[in-house]
Amino acid sequence: QPAQRPHQMRDGNEDGEPAHQVPGESRVIGLHACADIQRGFAAEAWPASTRFAVRIGLHRGPAAPYRGTYIALAVHEAARIAAGAHGGQVVVSDEVRRATSPAPDGLRLVSLGEHMLKDFDEPVELHQLAGHGLDREFPPLRTL
Repeated sequence: QPAQRPHQMRDGNEDGEPAHQVPGESRVIGLHACADIQRGFAAEAWPASTRFAVRIGLHRGPAAPYRGTYIALAVHEAARIAAGAHGGQVVVSDEVRRATSPAPDGLRLVSLGEHMLKDFDEPVELHQLAGHGLDREFPPLRTL
Protein backbone atom coordinates (compact mmCIF):
# COMPACT_ATOMS: atom_id res chain seq x y z
CA GLN A 1 0.00 0.00 0.00
CA PRO A 2 1.46 3.40 -0.95
CA ALA A 3 1.97 5.92 1.84
CA GLN A 4 1.66 3.52 4.74
CA ARG A 5 3.03 5.95 7.35
CA PRO A 6 0.13 7.73 9.09
CA HIS A 7 0.03 11.49 8.60
CA GLN A 8 -1.97 13.43 11.16
CA MET A 9 -3.63 16.81 10.62
CA ARG A 10 -6.00 18.84 12.73
CA ASP A 11 -8.60 21.56 12.27
CA GLY A 12 -8.27 25.03 13.78
CA ASN A 13 -5.40 27.37 14.60
CA GLU A 14 -4.01 29.25 17.58
CA ASP A 15 -6.62 32.02 17.17
CA GLY A 16 -9.52 29.57 16.97
CA GLU A 17 -10.07 30.31 13.29
CA PRO A 18 -11.02 27.23 11.27
CA ALA A 19 -8.27 25.92 9.05
CA HIS A 20 -6.93 22.58 7.86
CA GLN A 21 -3.32 22.55 8.93
CA VAL A 22 -0.43 20.65 10.33
CA PRO A 23 0.45 22.31 13.65
CA GLY A 24 3.80 23.68 14.78
CA GLU A 25 6.93 21.64 14.09
CA SER A 26 4.79 18.95 12.47
CA ARG A 27 4.29 21.10 9.36
CA VAL A 28 6.92 18.98 7.63
CA ILE A 29 4.54 16.01 7.81
CA GLY A 30 2.94 17.23 4.57
CA LEU A 31 6.29 17.04 2.77
CA HIS A 32 6.94 13.55 4.15
CA ALA A 33 3.43 12.44 3.16
CA CYS A 34 3.95 13.62 -0.42
CA ALA A 35 7.34 11.87 -0.63
CA ASP A 36 5.88 8.67 0.85
CA ILE A 37 3.00 8.71 -1.64
CA GLN A 38 5.34 9.07 -4.63
CA ARG A 39 7.76 6.43 -3.33
CA GLY A 40 4.88 4.05 -2.63
CA PHE A 41 3.48 4.34 -6.14
CA ALA A 42 6.97 3.96 -7.65
CA ALA A 43 7.59 0.78 -5.62
CA GLU A 44 4.25 -0.81 -6.51
CA ALA A 45 4.38 -3.77 -8.92
CA TRP A 46 2.19 -2.44 -11.74
CA PRO A 47 1.46 -4.56 -14.84
CA ALA A 48 4.25 -4.22 -17.42
CA SER A 49 2.13 -2.18 -19.82
CA THR A 50 0.89 0.20 -17.11
CA ARG A 51 2.54 3.25 -15.62
CA PHE A 52 0.58 4.81 -12.80
CA ALA A 53 1.86 8.19 -11.63
CA VAL A 54 0.37 10.80 -9.34
CA ARG A 55 0.95 14.53 -9.56
CA ILE A 56 0.86 16.38 -6.26
CA GLY A 57 0.57 20.08 -5.46
CA LEU A 58 1.03 21.37 -1.94
CA HIS A 59 0.13 24.88 -0.78
CA ARG A 60 -0.32 26.56 2.57
CA GLY A 61 -3.01 29.12 3.34
CA PRO A 62 -6.17 29.77 5.32
CA ALA A 63 -9.26 27.68 4.57
CA ALA A 64 -12.62 27.34 6.28
CA PRO A 65 -14.66 24.15 6.61
CA TYR A 66 -17.94 24.25 4.71
CA ARG A 67 -20.43 21.38 4.34
CA GLY A 68 -17.86 18.63 4.70
CA THR A 69 -15.17 20.26 2.58
CA TYR A 70 -12.97 23.35 2.69
CA ILE A 71 -13.41 26.62 0.84
CA ALA A 72 -10.72 29.19 0.22
CA LEU A 73 -8.64 30.74 -2.48
CA ALA A 74 -5.75 28.68 -1.05
CA VAL A 75 -7.61 25.47 -1.97
CA HIS A 76 -7.95 26.63 -5.57
CA GLU A 77 -4.30 27.65 -5.68
CA ALA A 78 -3.26 24.20 -4.45
CA ALA A 79 -5.37 22.63 -7.22
CA ARG A 80 -3.73 24.85 -9.85
CA ILE A 81 -0.27 23.93 -8.54
CA ALA A 82 -1.15 20.22 -8.76
CA ALA A 83 -2.53 20.71 -12.28
CA GLY A 84 0.82 22.13 -13.38
CA ALA A 85 2.79 19.14 -12.11
CA HIS A 86 3.56 15.94 -14.00
CA GLY A 87 2.90 12.38 -12.88
CA GLY A 88 5.43 11.42 -10.21
CA GLN A 89 6.17 15.07 -9.37
CA VAL A 90 5.51 17.00 -6.16
CA VAL A 91 5.30 20.77 -6.62
CA VAL A 92 4.97 23.07 -3.62
CA SER A 93 4.33 26.77 -3.21
CA ASP A 94 6.80 29.20 -1.73
CA GLU A 95 4.49 29.44 1.29
CA VAL A 96 5.17 25.77 1.97
CA ARG A 97 8.91 26.27 1.45
CA ARG A 98 9.01 29.12 3.96
CA ALA A 99 6.93 27.19 6.52
CA THR A 100 9.13 24.09 6.31
CA SER A 101 12.56 25.68 5.85
CA PRO A 102 15.02 24.13 6.15
CA ALA A 103 13.67 21.07 4.38
CA PRO A 104 13.62 18.03 6.68
CA ASP A 105 15.31 14.63 6.77
CA GLY A 106 16.93 14.19 3.37
CA LEU A 107 14.27 16.14 1.48
CA ARG A 108 15.02 19.35 -0.37
CA LEU A 109 13.06 21.90 -2.34
CA VAL A 110 14.42 22.85 -5.74
CA SER A 111 13.28 26.18 -7.16
CA LEU A 112 11.31 25.99 -10.39
CA GLY A 113 11.04 29.78 -10.67
CA GLU A 114 7.96 31.94 -10.96
CA HIS A 115 4.89 30.66 -12.76
CA MET A 116 1.49 32.02 -13.65
CA LEU A 117 -1.44 29.89 -12.53
CA LYS A 118 -4.82 29.85 -14.22
CA ASP A 119 -7.26 32.36 -12.67
CA PHE A 120 -4.54 34.08 -10.60
CA ASP A 121 -3.21 37.55 -11.41
CA GLU A 122 0.27 37.34 -9.91
CA PRO A 123 3.07 34.84 -10.58
CA VAL A 124 3.93 32.39 -7.80
CA GLU A 125 7.29 30.90 -6.88
CA LEU A 126 7.11 27.10 -7.13
CA HIS A 127 9.48 24.39 -5.94
CA GLN A 128 9.90 20.68 -6.63
CA LEU A 129 10.25 18.24 -3.75
CA ALA A 130 13.43 16.24 -4.20
CA GLY A 131 15.03 13.43 -2.24
CA HIS A 132 16.00 9.77 -2.23
CA GLY A 133 13.56 7.65 -4.23
CA LEU A 134 11.82 10.59 -5.93
CA ASP A 135 11.97 11.19 -9.68
CA ARG A 136 14.15 14.18 -10.55
CA GLU A 137 13.65 14.96 -14.21
CA PHE A 138 10.37 16.34 -15.55
CA PRO A 139 9.28 18.46 -18.50
CA PRO A 140 8.54 22.13 -17.77
CA LEU A 141 5.49 22.71 -15.57
CA ARG A 142 2.14 22.97 -17.34
CA THR A 143 1.44 26.50 -16.18
CA LEU A 144 0.58 29.64 -18.15
